[in-house]
Amino acid sequence: MVISNWVSENYNHIKKKGVVLDLACGSGRHGRFLLEKGFNVVFLDRDTSQLHWVPEAFRSQVIKHDLEAGVSWDFLPCSFDAVVVTNYLYRPIFPDLLSIIDEGGVLIYETFSKGNEIYGKPNNSNYLLEPEELIDLVRPSMRLISFKEGYSNEGKESITQKLVAVKRPAKTA
Repeated sequence: MVISNWVSENYNHIKKKGVVLDLACGSGRHGRFLLEKGFNVVFLDRDTSQLHWVPEAFRSQVIKHDLEAGVSWDFLPCSFDAVVVTNYLYRPIFPDLLSIIDEGGVLIYETFSKGNEIYGKPNNSNYLLEPEELIDLVRPSMRLISFKEGYSNEGKESITQKLVAVKRPAKTA
C-alpha cells in the first residue's frame, strides 16, 4: 500500500493523538498510516468492503456513508482535529467538511485538477479542480500552510492540486 507523499510529508501538522477523518478512504491506506503514527482514525467511504483489516479498537471506527447521496452525516461541528482526503472531489460537501474540523485543526487534501484529461481518468470536469480552486474552497475559514498545483508523477502521471490548511478560530461577535 503506497502512501501519498503529500500525506506523509504533512501529517506532522496534526495534533498528537488527534482524531482524524479519512474521508472517501477507499482501502484506508492513509488512515492505516495515521493509526500507526498514534492517531485516532475514523474511516468513511460508501464502500467499506476493503476495510475488513481495521482493528475493532477505541482508536478506530469505520463508517459506511455515500457522500454524494444527499444524506447529511452525523458529525457535529468541530468533531475532528484533521481531515485527510486524496483522489476525491465532490464540491457540495465542502461547507460541511470545513465545519467538522476543529479550530486549529488541519485539512490535508490532494486531488485531480484541470489538465488531467491528457493522462486519463478522471477526465470529467465535475471531478477536476479549476486552477487554484482548492484554495478558494477552503477560504476564508482556513489559513493556507502549503499548496502545490501541477504535474505529479506519484504512482501515475497526473495533474493535481495539493493543500494543507489550518482552521481559523471562529470570529466572535
